[in-house]
This record gives sequence, C-alpha cells and structure tokens, in this order.
Amino acid sequence: MRGQVIKYFDDKGYGFIKDENGDNRFFHISNLIGTNDKIHPSALVKFTPNSNEKGLTCLNIEVLKRNKTNFISINNTNIKVSNIKEFGISLSHKIKAIKVPVYKMNPDYVKSKERAGKNILKKLLLPEKYINAGTYKEIFIEKFEKYTIQGNEFRYSRDVYELPYIFIKQSETKDVKHDGYTRIDADEAKFVYWKYLYITTYQNDNYKFYEHDINIEENISQINELINYVH
Repeated sequence: MRGQVIKYFDDKGYGFIKDENGDNRFFHISNLIGTNDKIHPSALVKFTPNSNEKGLTCLNIEVLKRNKTNFISINNTNIKVSNIKEFGISLSHKIKAIKVPVYKMNPDYVKSKERAGKNILKKLLLPEKYINAGTYKEIFIEKFEKYTIQGNEFRYSRDVYELPYIFIKQSETKDVKHDGYTRIDADEAKFVYWKYLYITTYQNDNYKFYEHDINIEENISQINELINYVH
C-alpha cells in the first residue's frame, strides 16, 4: 500500500501516515527499511498495512523517490501530476445531510471478516460531520455491543462491509448511556453545501473529491508540492 507521511516526531521516532484509503496509520522509525531517503512530513511511502489492538499501523516502510512520472492518489484515484491542468476548491449544490457522530470501520477487519472484537470499529470517534442522509446503515446499540464489544463475530450482510461508516442508533426500548454511539434522527436532516476539491486534466478528465471523503487542505498542499517539484 502507498501513502504520505502527515506527521513525524523526529525526537520520539514515530508519526502517522495517511494511506491511499484516507486512513491515518501509526508508524515507528524502527519499521523503516533502507536509509537512502530520510522520512519526513509530506514524504511519499510504500508499506505493508497492519493493525493491532490500538488501530492501524505500518510495517516495512520504504520512502519513495519522486520523479516526473509521479502520481498523486486521492481517495483511491490515481492522477498523473504532469497531466493536471487546473485544480481548486468549490462548493456543491445543496445536499440533504445530517450531522452525526460516527465510527469508521477498520478496513483490515472488514476485508478479512475475522472475529471482530472491539476493533471492527476504530476506538476513536470521528468528529461530528455532515453525511448524506441516504447513505447510512443503522444498527441498534444492543447489536453493536453484542457483536463487537463482547468479541463475537461480525455477522451483518455483505453490503455493510462495503460502507465506510456505521451509524449507531439509540434503542427506542431502553435508555442508552453511551451517548457517543447514538445518531441524530434523520428528521433533523437539512440542506447544506459541501466543499470539494476539483481537478481538471489536459485530457479533459474532471474529478471532484468532497470534504467528507478527504482532507482538502492536505491534498491541495500535496498537489502544489508535487507540481512545483515536477516543473
């Protein structure tokens, strides 16, 4: 898998890599292979994806050399840097969305469908964000606790494995103490504008990447850096 270093604490020897799926992964300098290129923020890397009880990690990290054939990877889309004609930030039309607290699924567990334990979902609750009101998959908190907290196998249908998020719905039959697991009711959906990164190529390909899928500022910075390097 490929990614980019977004933070590195040189004095402590660890940092974080944003992978090609947009997930942040912890790494330690001891997992760096080769010494020709020093690891640093914005460095492009190749690594073996892994995970432990604390979350997603990286092994066998290799710093990639940049050259004129560089591609930038944004939300699973690879774009050749030298093909980029224009890019910037714009706003979408109004979209019906709800602002909700969500957990992001751990892709390593989802793909392998291993016994999930607590790690089917990342421990860290994502910040509240607006999500398209028609894209969520809801489950009751009792099932969430039964199938994940108690370590039983994750048994939901295949379509759940393909979704990046699960919304945890508060039960109507009993009080739930874990407020962080509950979602705002869909009736509270409202129309909002979504910011997006647009990219146009010399081949007349047009791409849009929305703020709920990527960190727009980080990707703008990366594009600027790569374009300046190439030219």
